[in-house]
Amino acid sequence: MMSRRQELTDLFSEIDGIEATASAHGVEFTIAHSGECKRVRWDVSDAELSKILYDYSKDAKAATGSSDGGALLTVHIEETLRTTTTSGALEKTRNGFAVEPSTT
Repeated sequence: MMSRRQELTDLFSEIDGIEATASAHGVEFTIAHSGECKRVRWDVSDAELSKILYDYSKDAKAATGSSDGGALLTVHIEETLRTTTTSGALEKTRNGFAVEPSTT
């Protein structure tokens, strides 16, 4: 059985400019844009990701009539990754996602 983190990376496989890799502790994103390369880490367990996907499925159903929470989650993460100006850690916030800059 495929992990939730691997499922998420598979959703990103068709998105140009963002590479996602599942790890033991979460998902790592590499964003290539205008010759720059940023790395963003999301420390998320499969259980946490399942809960987030469930919540997004409810939102997707209400907004579009489709319960494809993975597609909606991918759009939200992609928007955050494309607009971030720094490498760092992806954090789930009350209103979506944000990237906390690396301190190193």
